[in-house]
Amino acid sequence: MRLKDKVAIVTGSSRGLGNALAAALAAEGAVVGVTARSLSDAERAAAALGSRAFPLAVDVTSTESVDAMAAAMLARFHTIDILINNAGIVTPFCEVVDMPVEDWDRTFTVNLRGAFLCCRAVLPTMIERRYGKIINLGAGVLDERVQLGIAAYCASKAGVINLTRQLAAEVRRYKINVNAIDPGAVHTAMAKGFEVNEETKRWLALQQTVDETHGQRFRRAEEIAPLAVFLASDESRMLNGRFLQVSSQAYPYYLQL
Repeated sequence: MRLKDKVAIVTGSSRGLGNALAAALAAEGAVVGVTARSLSDAERAAAALGSRAFPLAVDVTSTESVDAMAAAMLARFHTIDILINNAGIVTPFCEVVDMPVEDWDRTFTVNLRGAFLCCRAVLPTMIERRYGKIINLGAGVLDERVQLGIAAYCASKAGVINLTRQLAAEVRRYKINVNAIDPGAVHTAMAKGFEVNEETKRWLALQQTVDETHGQRFRRAEEIAPLAVFLASDESRMLNGRFLQVSSQAYPYYLQL
């Protein structure tokens, strides 16, 4: 029970990677705010996780909605110890020259603005209590590799990485740790959707022609959880402003940037 009596929020946790992270935190003793845009989705996911899960409806792009999420957790549990910014989107694969401006803007609004708003909402209580763990989900540092067709996603996640570093420097004096994880390719419903999409298959085939040195293994969401639990625990108190890549024996990259 490494997170016993801690209070956490995991955004985008009604399914996929976020749900696996929420389940791992709850299994370690934390009370977890399970969030989704739809309250019914959040309630369904929270019920599956048991008594340690608390459902919340939130639109991470809305200041009012994010502030209401934090206020609801504080009203119920009087603190927020852990925030995992998992909510994110990938727009349809497309070269920059053909990308609709609205797709670019929405990607940044969800992935980067959403992380900023959630950090800002939980920081006052963390600063007051001189304690907090913020974990952001980044992407795109696998050596010099690029992912064709998802420039907006990778650019927004680069922003998340630098937000992590800048925020870590700002709040370290309050004993708040801010770190980020690159989970790699995770086998979620979103990824499954890519696999059956013919246009995406074409992009992935094109990717292989420009980068033949790296195979891509889709990880199970549960494989990401141990690193998230570690960063959420007191064991990681010496790590701050770091971007850590999940690795495994089958996918042997060990990067810490």
